[in-house]
Amino acid sequence: MEYEAFFSLVSYMRIQIGCFMRTPKELIEGFECDTLVKIGFFEAFETSSDMGEAYRKIKGALSLSEDESALLDGLFSSLGEVYYDESIRLLDAARDELERSVESERETALKNKRLVSALSATAALAVIMLVI
Repeated sequence: MEYEAFFSLVSYMRIQIGCFMRTPKELIEGFECDTLVKIGFFEAFETSSDMGEAYRKIKGALSLSEDESALLDGLFSSLGEVYYDESIRLLDAARDELERSVESERETALKNKRLVSALSATAALAVIMLVI
């Protein structure tokens, strides 16, 4: 899930800046995520001048909401352009917003799973009734 992948990335970046004061180019070193590899984020990052440009390259392949996409675009474009304290604030705000999105997606997935189960059971009963 893309929300979870970006939530993990932002959380990782927060630690890298907060504890180790890494530069923007060093922020994602050591971070691994199959979802971000599949959508080409790391490849775009390697060939881009900054993280914002890398994000804009892959933005079209994402299924994030408009709000989350704008949030990440702003975050990635700002890192390296603002002071340390502002970077921390931006990462914390993005992490909080993405965490809400992850929870919302999980709730939606659970509701959809329950709906599919109920519809399957109803369809099975209908078939049994038709056979009888």
